[in-house]
This record gives sequence, structure tokens and C-alpha cells, in this order.
Amino acid sequence: MALCKEQREWSANYSLKEHVDYHRHLILFGIEVLFLFFVTVLGLVANVSVGVAILRVPSLRRNLNNILVINLIVMDLCSVFGSMPLSFYDLFNEGYLLCFPLLCRIHGIFASLSTFGNFSAVVLIAVFRCIIIVGGQKITMKKQHVMIMLAVGWSCALAMVLPPLIGKDSKSVYTHGTHHCSPSWKSSCGYYSVGIALTYCITIPTMLICYGLIVLTIKRSADHIAEFKRKEHMDVQLTGISQMENNQNDCRIKYNQEEMSSHQDTFQEDSFSLNPCSNAQSSDQISTVDVNPQLRQHPLKSNGGGRVKRKPSRLKLPHYQRYDKKVALSGIALILTTTVCWTPYFIVHACKAQKASHGLEVFTMWLAYLNAALDPIVYTLLNRKIHKAVVQQFRFIAASAVSACSHFK
Repeated sequence: MALCKEQREWSANYSLKEHVDYHRHLILFGIEVLFLFFVTVLGLVANVSVGVAILRVPSLRRNLNNILVINLIVMDLCSVFGSMPLSFYDLFNEGYLLCFPLLCRIHGIFASLSTFGNFSAVVLIAVFRCIIIVGGQKITMKKQHVMIMLAVGWSCALAMVLPPLIGKDSKSVYTHGTHHCSPSWKSSCGYYSVGIALTYCITIPTMLICYGLIVLTIKRSADHIAEFKRKEHMDVQLTGISQMENNQNDCRIKYNQEEMSSHQDTFQEDSFSLNPCSNAQSSDQISTVDVNPQLRQHPLKSNGGGRVKRKPSRLKLPHYQRYDKKVALSGIALILTTTVCWTPYFIVHACKAQKASHGLEVFTMWLAYLNAALDPIVYTLLNRKIHKAVVQQFRFIAASAVSACSHFK
């Protein structure tokens, strides 16, 4: 494969600095190629599938939260289309980006946009969910509000893309460890510090606060519902007992009137035992009497159509609370995936940090790429409607493929 002048110079200098050609280790090189290929395909399929499902189903398309999810998918696709393929080709033709300065700059733009755009997208989703769940009916979110949020997110991401684009404070340079052109973190401590501040001093803490408030709101709501259920259960029991006592009193009055009308002067000792209104049970046993004789056949039914539970059972959360719980779980998953995938990259490429080995640089870069594939998977697994729409799409594709194969046979 022919090498340009810049590529030959870089290859000679890099070999002197590195001393060892990393790609002579075929096993490590094979792992590097296979992992990047897997991440690229997974990111493409996952993001496109979720995006098409949201745009195809009207109910999902009208959901304001899904507009922000589409924004996150767009940021992930910037990495899938604008960064990963160029890095993959560089594995087989190292340093080719040095021959095309404009391509290297474009690559750097997509790399910066996908990085900081991803952080802005996930924090916007966290803020929106926090407003909807914690604010409840006090705050009404409209489409205009979501568009303003998107404008703020894109403004922040583009502000971080601008310095490398114009070559101020930082510039896009080719790095063999990442196999792509990215901002020169080591040569610009100011730019690196701003990026770290936006990521770990604003984005991550904001997500933690938002999803923490969501979890607290869900817990309080569940406690209120449990208390309401307990009081309702006690009211049903007390109402039944009171009704039984009233019926017994009415029956005694009627019985006494009948006895008086028959001019009986005295009561026999056994007459009380023959009294149909007598209650042979002690006062401490009243609470164990059935509220209604029909409860013997239908123990879960009462006169008012309510439900009487003889033994405490686990209370089920309402539908909206189960949804809020999944929102909290997806938020925790997003925080974990974002932190785990990007932290090693920022540590290895920190300003004034010692040069890491090629294998470590590649691992941190590929791990950051993996985040673009995990975002849509988190939403698919924890959102029942999106999961159902994605499964329907794959079933349709599978059925179409089987039908086409049978047709050709």
C-alpha cells in the first residue's frame, strides 16, 4: 500500500519512539479489529432500530421525552458514522489520515461533537424526567420547552467543538493510540480542564441529583400508597364490625318487643341461649368474625365491592409508579455506563499525563466507543413500549427474509 510523505515520516518517527511494533502481536491486533467491528455494528443496529421504532410508532413519536432520546441517538450516530469507520480503516493503513488534513479535521469535529453532545443529551434527559416526575402537575412541559433544552444542549456541544475547529487553544491531531484525529488534550491544559469541568463537575452531578430526586419521590409516593391501603383495609374491617353489631342490636330490640307483647313475666335461664340475636362470642373475638357471611364463599369481596385481605400481602405499585421506577433504573444505568466508559479515556489522555502504552490507549478509546452502543440498549430494555416496537421490527425483518428465501427456492 502506497504511503504519502507525511505518513512515511510519521511511521519512521513513531517506530523510533515506540521501539516495538504493536501490530506484530497478531492476537492483540485481531482482538482490536474484532472488538471495534463488533462495537460499530452493535452501535449502528441499536441506534437505528430504536430511532426507527420511535419515529414509526405515533405514540412514541408524540412523547416529549423521546424527542430527547432521538437527540441522544443522533449524537451516538455521529460517532458511529463519523468516527468509528475511519478508525477501523486506520487499523489496516496506519496514519493515512495524515495525508488528508481536511478529513482529519472533519474526523476531529465528529469526535468532539459525539463526545460532548452525548454528555449534554443524557443530562437533558435527566433534567426533563426530573421535572416531569418530581414536579408532577405543578409544572407542564410543552414541546417549546423541549426545543429550548435541545438548543441549549447543542450550543454547549458546539462551543466545545469550536476551539479545535479554528485551531485556538487546541487542534485536531492524529493519535495512533486512538486511531483517529481528536483534540490535542495534552497540548492544551485549558481546553482539557474545561472539558473535565463540564463532564464531571456539571453533567455527572446533575444526573445524580435528578435521578436521586426521582428515587426519593418514588419512595415517598410508595409510602403514601402503602399507608392509604393500610387505612382503607382497617376502615373496611371496622365498618363491617360496626354493621354486625348494629344488626345484633336491632335483632335484640325486636326480640324483646316480641317477648313483651306475649306478656311473659319471667325469662327462663335457657331462653337467652335460644335467643337468635345472642352473641356467644366474647368481645376479643369480634375482630375475627367475617364482615359478611358471603365472605365465606368470596373472601376477597365486601358489600361495597371493596377488597378485604385477611393477611398482609405485598402491595403492588400503580402503573405510573412502576414506570417511574423504570425511569430511575434507566437513569442509574446511564450514569454507570457514561462514567465507566469515558473515565478511563480522560485519565489516560489527561493533560501532562505520561504516555500510556498503545494497548491501554486503544482499550480506553474502544470503551468510549462502546458507550454509543449501550445508550439505546438501556432504553430498549427498560422501556416496554420501545422494546415492543423494536421486537416487532426484527420479527418483520426475519419474516420478510424467510419469505424471500422460500420464494427463491
